Amino acid sequence: AAIAKRRTAVDAAVVAFRTGVDALVQGNGGSLDSAIATLTASIDTAGDKAKDVCVAGTDSRTVAEAFRADVKAARETFKNTRTTEAIRTQIQALATVRKNAVAGAVATFKADMDAAKTKLKTAFGE
Repeated sequence: AAIAKRRTAVDAAVVAFRTGVDALVQGNGGSLDSAIATLTASIDTAGDKAKDVCVAGTDSRTVAEAFRADVKAARETFKNTRTTEAIRTQIQALATVRKNAVAGAVATFKADMDAAKTKLKTAFGE
């Protein structure tokens, strides 16, 4: 009975953790897709701008420098838009809850086993 009780508690903690992580990943998918779309659009815009300026007769070195600056700015915006740190913190919190639940289940199991051992010793007269 103690083993089944421990297994049930540990399984419930693991399922809760996995469900929470899945929800976080699914919830972040939309914002990540949006950030990728914005990055792609920004790079495309920078390319179009470079082509237009190049056709207008501007020096190729100046055009290349402006293009690199625009792409770098787009990448920085993308990098700042991602919310991986917030998700990482939330996953760590879920892991801590899971760890505490498993530790509680193991402690309860040990206490139940010690009580059963004591009861058995008493039954045998030791």
